[in-house]
Amino acid sequence: PLRERGIKLIPNMGCRGILEEPGATWLQLVDGFIFEWGFAMEERDGTRFYSDWDSWRYKFLSLVHAGPKFIAVCQRLPESAIDVWRYSLASYLCGMSANTYFGASTPEPECKAVWLADFAAPIGTPTETYRVLAGNMSTGALIKRGFTNGIVLVNPTPNQTFTWNCPSTYQDLDGRLVEPGEKSIPPRTGLILLNAPKITMTMTASPATPAPGQIVTFRVQYRNVGTAPAVNTIVSAPVPPYCTFVKPQEGVAYDELSNTVAWSLGTVAPGSSGVLTFRVKVQ
Repeated sequence: PLRERGIKLIPNMGCRGILEEPGATWLQLVDGFIFEWGFAMEERDGTRFYSDWDSWRYKFLSLVHAGPKFIAVCQRLPESAIDVWRYSLASYLCGMSANTYFGASTPEPECKAVWLADFAAPIGTPTETYRVLAGNMSTGALIKRGFTNGIVLVNPTPNQTFTWNCPSTYQDLDGRLVEPGEKSIPPRTGLILLNAPKITMTMTASPATPAPGQIVTFRVQYRNVGTAPAVNTIVSAPVPPYCTFVKPQEGVAYDELSNTVAWSLGTVAPGSSGVLTFRVKVQ
């Protein structure tokens, strides 16, 4: 009768997942679930409690396999618990689908709605399903998911540390660059990493060993080795000591005060590169 009236049945399952009982049975009868406490819990005495691996896995896989069912993850934590919010949000993002939702509030009895800048991070939309980078889904794993404007990593295990080989330059939610190389991901950690630009530059001279009075041409090679376009890009280089900039040179801006040359390049796409030149006279 309720469905005939267009009413949806969406019970609050507390902290349980829909892949364990009684959730698995109820899933056949209802239109969705609410997961209270999400992926972490703040108890009344202030002690932070995280679910064990099995509890996290049940809730995570419930999101992954939600299908047409409505599933809302309701996370309750103090606004100041930034690392735990990020862990919970990363867990959600790695398993989210078109029919899943993330709600945020402070713990009882206040239950005030929470809005953090992290919730609006421009991560984009998923480009893949979740992947296991290390470990396994039986005993614990490091989970990754790619998005149009970054990646999300989560280590939900209570006592395992995983190593991740970062392939490119990213930016974390505090604006810090995460450079390529091996990174240690400790237990109960969530990382939301945004694509970021990074311009590298090398400079060579021809001839390499000039004589006084000779004209030398410098080649400045630049490349965006980051994962996002570099906008309003300006590449600059110093004029070497005991050298005088040869004027004029089309497209090259010379600043006498700093004795540097510069080029305004606009937007440089990821992976794009180019070569710029300028001439000096050896004193």
